[in-house]
Amino acid sequence: MVAVAQVLRKANESAGCRELQKFLPRCLDGAQQEEILSQLVGNVADVAASVAQSPHGNFVLQHAIRVLSSERLVFVSQELRSWRSPKEIAKHKYACRVLERMIEFFPLEHTFYFMKEIVRHTVELSSHAIGNYSVQHCMEYGNVSCRREIATVVLNHIHEFAVDPYGCGVLNKA
Repeated sequence: MVAVAQVLRKANESAGCRELQKFLPRCLDGAQQEEILSQLVGNVADVAASVAQSPHGNFVLQHAIRVLSSERLVFVSQELRSWRSPKEIAKHKYACRVLERMIEFFPLEHTFYFMKEIVRHTVELSSHAIGNYSVQHCMEYGNVSCRREIATVVLNHIHEFAVDPYGCGVLNKA
């Protein structure tokens, strides 16, 4: 059993991160999950972006997004939105992973703002070593409108995408 008071510390440690990921779906009652989530509230940016310079915290949030309902995790998108712009999050080596899981698992009403901004910055993000993956996630998991807008940008800049090592991934996805 995870000592709930230690969630933030464990989230930023290799072994603790794995322990939290195993524990979340196995909690016998929702109260234990709520205790863990309550410690994440207000700390999403620290955990997602590993402000503590730990690459582990984002995995706890990613796993929570996979196994828990989006209604219980609305605070994740709210806190990321107030922390940085979607373009900056998409370029962040750890926080981008949380954004990508949100695009995969959250309903459109929780991700529309993020996807709209990613679409708006498709050219810039597509040529970024990390940002291109968020564009690819929008192509794969976004709604028809989102995919169409990205495809239009790719077509309008096809030469740039074709010669860019990161843009090629977006081109392939499109």
